[in-house]
Amino acid sequence: MKVMAINSWTGWPRKVSISSGSITAHTQSEADIYFNLSAEWWSIVGQLIERRTISIPNDEKLIAQLTSRQKLYDSKGRERLESKADLKSRGVESPDRADALIGAVMMRLTADPYAFDPAGRQAMNELMHQALRQMERQQLIPVEHVNWDLL
Repeated sequence: MKVMAINSWTGWPRKVSISSGSITAHTQSEADIYFNLSAEWWSIVGQLIERRTISIPNDEKLIAQLTSRQKLYDSKGRERLESKADLKSRGVESPDRADALIGAVMMRLTADPYAFDPAGRQAMNELMHQALRQMERQQLIPVEHVNWDLL
């Protein structure tokens, strides 16, 4: 099954393929950077934490799980995550709490691209208002009156 979605960070469309329980979703440029969606999501959430855009609970187990999984690179130079089997062979438990946190953050970010960026939301709203006003002035949209205070 293939569907189109919007990348909340870049606004670029991406192809999403779901097969055998595996999800792959990338724009062309992201496919050159990340091996799969998991690597991309872990990277995005890591950046959000580093930039202090989101804060995480002071939970030793969660922090250990977030920091114990190694970032690796494949033969094409794409970022990938250490597999859970490799984690287990190193004696590290499965990063269940980290996966839950990453999934929750990315679900929110997918649903609302500006969930963690109120300034970006405001800037986008202002751009949309300007575009609508310009379209109204040029009579590109058939409206008699637009109450901008309601938008």
